[in-house]
Amino acid sequence: MARTTFLITLLPFVSAVVARTVEHNFKISNGKIAPDGVERVGTLVNDMYPGPLICADKGDTLKINVQNELTDSSMYRTTSIVSLYSLPAFGHAELLRSTGMVFYKVEMLTKMDLRGSLSAQLFRKSHILTLCLWVNRRELIGITATLTAFAVHSLFVVCYFIQGSMAISHLIVTIDPQDPHRQLYDVDDDKTVLVIGDWYHDSSKNILESRNRTRQQPDSATINGKGIFDPNNTPANPNTLYALKVQQGKRYRLRIINTSAVSAYRVSIQGHKLKVIAADGVSTQPYDIDAFDIIAGQRIDCIVEANQTPQTYWINAPLTNVANKTAQALLIYEGSTSSYQPPKGSYNKWNISQANIDYWKQKETYGPRSERSVNEVRALGTDHRMHSRNMDKHNGIIRRQEQATTNQNAMVVMDESKLVPLANPGAACGPNPADLVLNLTFGLASVLRCDWMINGIPYQAPSTPTLLKILTDRDSVTESDFARSEHTIILPENKCIEFNIKGNTGLGIVHPIHLHGHTFDVVQFGNNTPNYVNPPRRDVVGATDDGVRIQFKTDNPGPWFLHCHIDWHLAEGFAMVFAEAPESIKAGPQSVVVNPQWEGLCKKYSELPAGFE
Repeated sequence: MARTTFLITLLPFVSAVVARTVEHNFKISNGKIAPDGVERVGTLVNDMYPGPLICADKGDTLKINVQNELTDSSMYRTTSIVSLYSLPAFGHAELLRSTGMVFYKVEMLTKMDLRGSLSAQLFRKSHILTLCLWVNRRELIGITATLTAFAVHSLFVVCYFIQGSMAISHLIVTIDPQDPHRQLYDVDDDKTVLVIGDWYHDSSKNILESRNRTRQQPDSATINGKGIFDPNNTPANPNTLYALKVQQGKRYRLRIINTSAVSAYRVSIQGHKLKVIAADGVSTQPYDIDAFDIIAGQRIDCIVEANQTPQTYWINAPLTNVANKTAQALLIYEGSTSSYQPPKGSYNKWNISQANIDYWKQKETYGPRSERSVNEVRALGTDHRMHSRNMDKHNGIIRRQEQATTNQNAMVVMDESKLVPLANPGAACGPNPADLVLNLTFGLASVLRCDWMINGIPYQAPSTPTLLKILTDRDSVTESDFARSEHTIILPENKCIEFNIKGNTGLGIVHPIHLHGHTFDVVQFGNNTPNYVNPPRRDVVGATDDGVRIQFKTDNPGPWFLHCHIDWHLAEGFAMVFAEAPESIKAGPQSVVVNPQWEGLCKKYSELPAGFE
C-alpha cells in the first residue's frame, strides 16, 4: 500500500527502428530508508530507493530478471503476483518466456500466488523470477505487469513490491512517435515523471490487523520518493524534496501519477499555468488550467512552460480527503542563482472537510462478513440489471471538499467533465441505449463495520483463481460457477455496457473506481446532464453517493476487476469481478494460452503452509 514509487520509464525521444531485447537484473532486498525523514525498514531494488529505471523503445522486448533477497517476513502477505493483460485499445503484450512467479491476467483473479516464495523459509534467496515482455503500443503503454495484491494500471507496467505500507514501483512509459501533442513540449524524460504517494511509518499488515480506521490515515506524502514529515522543523531543499530543474523558455511534459493507498491531491505549480493533454493514458484536447484534482490510481499528463522569473517555485499537492498534509517538490530554474534559494511564499495547504474528519475518526468493529445470496442481492430495490437508458436521477453531484486557503480562490481548477478525448470522441454506445445496464450500489455494513460492499456483497478473493476456473470449466461458464463472495458477473461479448455506480453510505467520500481491462466513457457525473457526444474517457473515476455512469464495449475477453482504488476499502471488500466473454477466454483468437511452465504452480501453491497461501 502507500505506493511511493520508483519508475521504469521508456524514453520517448526516438521510435524503435530495429526492435531489440532489453534485459534488466533486479535484486530485491530490505533496508532502512527515510523518504520523509523518519526511518523505517523498506524495500530496495539494486540497493536503491527509489529504484532504477527501465528504458526501452516501442517494439522492444523487455527481459526482467528479479532475484529475491528479501528478509522481512511481512513481505509474503502482500507480494508475489505478476499480472499481464492486453488492452486492444492501446496495443497488446505477449509473454515470451517465464519461470517462477508469472501469471496471466489480473492479480487476485489469477493468483496462483507464491507469496511464500518470497520467504527464505521456503525458497533459497537466490530464487529468480524472469519475465519477458514485448512492448507494442500505438499510444502510450504496451502492457501491465504487477507484483502486488492490489492495483494494476492500464497506463503503466507497474511492479509493486509492497513492504507493509511502503512500496517501490516500476512504471513503463513509452511515447508513440506519432504523439499528436509532440509539438507542444520540448522535454519529456524520466525527470518529468512525478509520482505522488502517501507514506506510512507502520506496515499495512499492522494497520489492517489493528482494526483501527484512524491508523489508515497516512503520516505524510512524497513526490518521487521524497517528502517532509515535520515541515515546521525540516528545511525544504533538494536534499529533502524532489527538485525538477528547468531551463527558461522550455516546455516540459509532466506525467503525474497518484500511487497512493488513499490520498487525493490538488496539484499546482506556484506561478505557472498547466496545459492538460492526457488523462489515464488517453490523449485529450489541450485544456489550460491552474490546478487539477487527482485521486488514487489516476494519471494526468500536462505541460508547464518555464516562462516565469528564474528562481525556485513550489510544486504543491495538498491532500484533499484524509489528512491536513501536503506533498511538496521544487521547480528550480537552472542558473537562477549560484546557490539554492528556497521558494518565496508558503506552500499550499488544505482544510479537510468535517465529513472526512468524522469518517477517519470512527472506531471500527469486525466480525464475520455478512454475505447475501446473489438472488437476494438482485431482489434489492437497487435492481442489479436494467435494459433502459431511462434511469433514476441521482441526488446531487460529485462533491469536492472546499479549499480554505484564500490565495487559491482565483484558481482555474480542471473540471473533469471537460476532458475531451482527442481521438474518436463519443460515448461507447453512441446515441443508442446500452445493450446492458447494471446498477452497482456500494455501501457499508454499517459505519462502524469495515465491510465495504457492492450490491450487498463484500468481495473475497477465491482460493482458486477466477481465470483458472474459467479455463478448466468443461461446460459453458455461468455465474453459478462462482461463490457468492467472489461476486462475479458474466458480460456478453461485443456489447455496449453501462454501469450506474452510486452509493448509499451517507458519507462525503470520493471513491476512485477503477475498471481493469478497459478505458470507459464517463457519460454522467451525479445528476448533471448526460454527455454522449464527447464524454471524458479514462479508467479511474471518482464516485460519491451521487454516482457516476460509465460506458464501454466488451471487446477484450478476460476476468476484469472493478474496485475502489482506496487500498483499505479494497481490502475490506469494495470490489467485484466481471467475467467478460468467458467462452472466448477458453477458445478463439483472444483466448488465453497457458505456458506449460506454469502448470505446476497451482500444485506448489496448494502445498504452501497455512498463512502463506
